[in-house]
Amino acid sequence: MFFFKRILSWWEFLKGSPEDFSLQSRIYNSVCIVTILVIAYNVPFALVLGSWEEALPFIILLPVQLFLYYLSRFKHRLVLSFVIYSILINIFFSYNYFINGGIQGSTLLSFCITYFLIIAIVPRWQYGIWTFGHLVLVMGLLYYEHKHPESIMKKYTGSDAVFIDSASTYIINTILILACLSYIRNNYAIEKSNAEERALKMKSLNQKKDKLISIISHDFSSPLTNIRTYLNILQKKELNQEERGILEGNLHQMTMDAQELLNNLLMWTKNQLEFTETVIDTINVNQVLQNTLRLLAHLADEKGISIDYRIDDSVEIEGNASMFDLVIRNLINNAIKFSNFDGVIVIRSVKEDTHFKFLIEDNGIGISEELQHRIFSKGVESSFGTRNEKGAGIGLQICKEFTKAQNGDIWFSSKEGVGTTFYLRFPAKASS
Repeated sequence: MFFFKRILSWWEFLKGSPEDFSLQSRIYNSVCIVTILVIAYNVPFALVLGSWEEALPFIILLPVQLFLYYLSRFKHRLVLSFVIYSILINIFFSYNYFINGGIQGSTLLSFCITYFLIIAIVPRWQYGIWTFGHLVLVMGLLYYEHKHPESIMKKYTGSDAVFIDSASTYIINTILILACLSYIRNNYAIEKSNAEERALKMKSLNQKKDKLISIISHDFSSPLTNIRTYLNILQKKELNQEERGILEGNLHQMTMDAQELLNNLLMWTKNQLEFTETVIDTINVNQVLQNTLRLLAHLADEKGISIDYRIDDSVEIEGNASMFDLVIRNLINNAIKFSNFDGVIVIRSVKEDTHFKFLIEDNGIGISEELQHRIFSKGVESSFGTRNEKGAGIGLQICKEFTKAQNGDIWFSSKEGVGTTFYLRFPAKASS
């Protein structure tokens, strides 16, 4: 087994790796190696048959073939090496045709395998050129022999020599065809598998792209709405200097918060599109959520909704800051969207052994029983809030996906007309 693996390893090295060589280059390198072996075999074979005329071309061709292989494999000059190879091999077999019995010999079989190997390497648009050249050459040799039979050297000394030459050539050609076709089919299967894998990655990338666009549009709409509201107030209402100063300060703070939110979203988007793995770290919940809470407080104020935040400064969990912030932001956003005027949203945490459980409770319109069993499903239609606010339709699906990515859990309880509570559970900070 070790010896077999060693041979395979050497073979992979000799033909070249897929990372450094194209399929055509690897096939050609393989053809060169097999050609070298065939030539090396034919030298002693010709000498055993007592034919120096046949052995001499093989002796000359062997170092030339070694050089052509070196040119392709180590100098990456595939085209130059292939053109020289094709010309020399056809010249060689044309010469061999006359000294090896002509139409009665085995050279026609060699012409067939040469044509097959050439067609396996050249691009499709060259098929016609090489096919035409091959037919012209072989038909020309047959016609010349037909008109000048004396030009063929009848070298065979008996039926045994004919049998050995024809049988060995046929066996070698069959093995070459099998090896070449097997190699092409195996590589085709590999290329097909790689193409399917790339297609799946592209599909996943497109899904992520759509999801990211929805996240950005969903999360960024709130701060922009708040900024627009303050600008309308500054533009349309008569304000004294103190009131204007307060509004301008709030507007400046909201603009800074919106810019930070955008930067975070863009950074997170970049990581997602580059298939970056989720980085789990120790995060302080209040530090992560402070900007989000400030932004959403303005949105809640517009609907007369109060946010009762009860998470202690010491609460630390194992998670990803960007993902955790996005999950909480979506859940609070939904709570605001589905709460009525004068509603209350409670955000609190409970310690449970090695985990923290977070609750986002509202006394809004609740979730219908029909919708509850598919609330986290893909493709669920977005609902309209108490002021006809429309979401992206994938917020809770994203919340579930991101919670799972942080080794957390998410679930909810809801009663129509009474309210909804979403629960999150994350591992607490690891003990040092």
